[in-house]
Amino acid sequence: MTAPVVPYKRWPGKCQPVLNTEVAQLYWSDIPIKEIRDAYGIAGHITNVTRQAGPAILCGMMCRVCKEDLKVFSRSDAEDRLRDSEKPLYRSRTWFDVCRECREGELADMHRGFDAERERRAARVRDLRSMPYRDYLNTPEWQDRRKRALRSAGFKCQTCSGGGQLHVHHRTYARRGDEWNKDLIVLCAACHQLFHDNGRLAENGRAA
Repeated sequence: MTAPVVPYKRWPGKCQPVLNTEVAQLYWSDIPIKEIRDAYGIAGHITNVTRQAGPAILCGMMCRVCKEDLKVFSRSDAEDRLRDSEKPLYRSRTWFDVCRECREGELADMHRGFDAERERRAARVRDLRSMPYRDYLNTPEWQDRRKRALRSAGFKCQTCSGGGQLHVHHRTYARRGDEWNKDLIVLCAACHQLFHDNGRLAENGRAA
């Protein structure tokens, strides 16, 4: 059976097959993959057609990192890159102009940056937990956490719903420097004093 030959429709003049085979030429046209598979007796999943077709070069596009011709390895890859090249909004998301090898390198660099930031944050938390408590209360980390707790509580005491002077009380110090919401409770001055005087919160309070 002879496979049909049709002109490019999906990527007119954009994809130049790397392999000089009929499967490659047809795959990088707009012919349905199922027809190519049936015509050439390619068994199994349709991705087997993609593997036999091999990559293609996106004409007129180069990798912005290595400056080599930009290769695509599937129709969906080509569609994504051609679409995103016309929509700057998506460029940072898809690396549309970076080849596979350079993209893997950029991703590795990105992950190393994430790991470095994670370690920096962990080191800072260790510092926050080891410093005197009074010093901790003056750190920008605690001031930010305190403001978020107040906003979350609607700037009201979480036991009596009173306003006025509000304190953010630690229910536990286990995660000092990286507190969870449940580690803190917002108290008015009276309820806070009651706790320190009697070791308990006001009656019907949320937590002891």
